[in-house]
Amino acid sequence: MNRNSLLAENYMRQEVRWDSLIEKYYCNSEILRWGTNHRVYKNNSRVIKIEWKEGINADKKLRLEYEYEILKSIEGKVFILNPDYKCIDGDWHVIEMDFLDGESLEDLILQGKASKVSIYTLFKKLFLISCAGVFYKQFRARHIFQSANGDIGFVDFGHSSFTSPLIALYKNISLFSINNWSIKAGRFISIAIEILRNRKDITLSIEKFRHEKAMTSYARKSLRPKSALPEGLNTNPGDRVAANHISKLEDSLIKAIHENKKTALDTFQYQLCGYGMTGYRDWGCVWDFIRRNIDFSNKRILDLGCGIGAVAAFSRLEGSKHVLSIDNDKHLLSAAKNYSLAFGINDNTYQYFDWIKENIKSELHYKADIVTALSFRLEEIQEDGLIEFLTQYPEIIWQINNIKTVKNRLRDKGYKYFKVLTRSQSNRYIIYANNIHD
Repeated sequence: MNRNSLLAENYMRQEVRWDSLIEKYYCNSEILRWGTNHRVYKNNSRVIKIEWKEGINADKKLRLEYEYEILKSIEGKVFILNPDYKCIDGDWHVIEMDFLDGESLEDLILQGKASKVSIYTLFKKLFLISCAGVFYKQFRARHIFQSANGDIGFVDFGHSSFTSPLIALYKNISLFSINNWSIKAGRFISIAIEILRNRKDITLSIEKFRHEKAMTSYARKSLRPKSALPEGLNTNPGDRVAANHISKLEDSLIKAIHENKKTALDTFQYQLCGYGMTGYRDWGCVWDFIRRNIDFSNKRILDLGCGIGAVAAFSRLEGSKHVLSIDNDKHLLSAAKNYSLAFGINDNTYQYFDWIKENIKSELHYKADIVTALSFRLEEIQEDGLIEFLTQYPEIIWQINNIKTVKNRLRDKGYKYFKVLTRSQSNRYIIYANNIHD
């Protein structure tokens, strides 16, 4: 790294602060949602929602304490979560509640299993919440969970609010909604339509849902407050160079998605010093699982399908020596370079490689210790060729969709150590394998 980056320094301080809290009070927790000042963890059978004091909103209705009051008001009427609220060390505000064991509606849709979900039960639960005078703002497929016995529960009541039962019914179950002078189907109707569409044509529905969600998630960046735009980094943390490079990153990403909409599947959502990028996957969660399981110290990384270059930037912050970022999109290579530059890293390398037209098995003449392959676009490559390429390197971090098959094939190649790090979007898994450990 060749520039003292205020952005990098703030990120490192932020992670030390969070790591210290989790190690002290919630050791061995798994992260579910990642943010600068707000995070959600699973600790044994409990969900832990945590807010740092500097992230507390001036609006009382947007605080964890208010969310706790909402949870208490519906406790036993819709489901039982046993919520508890506390303040830790004077700096951290926490809600603890029971973990809802089951699968999210989003995952069920992506697996073609939405027929399991009863629209009537979904309506009944939402109706009961409305009768309790609660407007459930976070009514989305990813927040609707169905247990093995078919019962339905909701998670994340953040930004929800108390109101009269009639208004709650209107907001929660209305047939239509008006947004920016356009009329759209109401949220409940939209969810019901998605379930019915999934039942009718599973294959088409899965692909359509996946790409629509990716594009919708990325498009939300147009709704960001001014403080979450790249120029916000000019004042917090006061890093004008970082603000300039992040702005260039976003420009390159727009061009890449315009030319290939599948690129939206590789976008990430993350927050840094108030700046916020919206995207399909939660980069903070993905990276938290990776960095806690893999030692990057003094290692050389090859990032195949680098996208915006998150691996290159964050692995260097974890101590890697150098990163070669490879992609078949020149706009994304530009984005990746600017992302590293925003963190003061100017000695990584970027290479164009058309993995469709060229032979993926070919040697890139780069001696890497770890190869990463986290892009959805790599699924365009025939699996045999991709495995031949990845197994040139001692350690592999790879996003896959068939654990058993990949595990067996890597074992045949001498990779005796295999671990599933986390589940990713669209029923994919991020795995780590190496041929070093017995």
